[in-house]
Amino acid sequence: MGSNYPMQRSVKDEEGLAKGVVGKVECLQDKIVSTQPVSCFDWHHDKEGLCVMGSYDQTVRVCVVTKLNKF
Repeated sequence: MGSNYPMQRSVKDEEGLAKGVVGKVECLQDKIVSTQPVSCFDWHHDKEGLCVMGSYDQTVRVCVVTKLNKF
């Protein structure tokens, strides 16, 4: 999912309190990684884009996600 940040990150409400402004989200890519739900997911602490996931079909998958620095 990509995100588009709003022009202002916060606005004042009728009571004068700061209120966050929601941006827009758009799907950049989708990929089926399992026929069953993914039950666990974790990013590697040192290697950007490297992750591991486990699913209910009793598999563990190691994935590489690219182009993370575009945003």
